[in-house]
Amino acid sequence: MWRLNTAFHDTLRLGLKRLYPDSNVERLLERFALIAGRYNFLQDQCSRDAPYWNEKSGLLVTYGDMVTRPDERPLKTLYGFLRDYLPETFSGVHVLPFFPASSDDGFSVIDYNQVDPDLGGWEDIERLAGKFKLMVDLVLNHVSSRSKWFE
Repeated sequence: MWRLNTAFHDTLRLGLKRLYPDSNVERLLERFALIAGRYNFLQDQCSRDAPYWNEKSGLLVTYGDMVTRPDERPLKTLYGFLRDYLPETFSGVHVLPFFPASSDDGFSVIDYNQVDPDLGGWEDIERLAGKFKLMVDLVLNHVSSRSKWFE
């Protein structure tokens, strides 16, 4: 089942043993492999020779609506701004919660399966990810009282 290179697997095992000494590390590795394998993320994009992030990486942290233009969805505007003005400055962008939310600056998420329509749609997120390394928040500890998860 393990699809990642052996050196990474062994390094990850050692790190997990240090972080979670009382846990079933083999089970953690198996779950990690399932998640990573589902998206082929680590296999395709990470290695010791070509890490996804390093000391040369520049990462912009922003809300999805920090750059706006009349009559254009903010995530599309953000993409154009980064592409046109900052492609050599930032290799990645961390878009703070872009899901529909009820409060807490977007951290009280209502639905993790949708992009807030006031910001854009999944095609805008995919466009960003096609040009920049993308980081997003899972935000499991800030769910909205109006979400299905809370109910």
